[in-house]
Amino acid sequence: MSSHSISLSPASFGKMYLHCFKYASRAVSGLLVGKSVGGVVYVADVLPLFHTYTQLCPMVEVGIAHAQEWAKDNGMRVVGYYAASAGLDDRPAPTKFTENVMKSISSEGESIVIQVLNDKIRADISEIPYKFFSASDLKTGRTAESGICKIQYLADGALCNLGDSMAPFERLRLAVKEDQTKLLVDFEEHLEDVNLDFTGSALTKFLTENVAPLE
Repeated sequence: MSSHSISLSPASFGKMYLHCFKYASRAVSGLLVGKSVGGVVYVADVLPLFHTYTQLCPMVEVGIAHAQEWAKDNGMRVVGYYAASAGLDDRPAPTKFTENVMKSISSEGESIVIQVLNDKIRADISEIPYKFFSASDLKTGRTAESGICKIQYLADGALCNLGDSMAPFERLRLAVKEDQTKLLVDFEEHLEDVNLDFTGSALTKFLTENVAPLE
């Protein structure tokens, strides 16, 4: 089992989910942005990349470069990659594409892969549908088991639990109910219309409204 620990911000938790929900019959992918905090990889945000590309190509490299630049501008780094297979019944496994993306971001430091469990992507979300493993696990083939993802806030340089642990789920269910997937734009859509914001600032605001750390 991976010896690493990771925590997800409410925004990164929701954005990954909505990316998969929006393109339920497609293989989707994106990058995890954050930092290391006391031995924990904290995923502060995600940048959705693609819903049709499944091979490393120039556009994927461009997307990674844009993500790395955005992360640096915001005082963070690319800490990993997330992916979901096509089809709700698929149990994702690491692919050659995953390995190639991880090689492309390896210079950023220790990184992780989050695999989305497609059969848990439902409108009535009530659990965290992700598993993760580290880049070193990927190299050694130790990806059958994984660590547990937590949802936490980063405040004053320290990770803290949420005042209401179900609040991120409630905001996500509301996002699905109100069709806020329209606010979820991946880099592939951004390439078709550069006016679309694939960093998802409006969606971040929606997903974190009334979601506060434990006082």
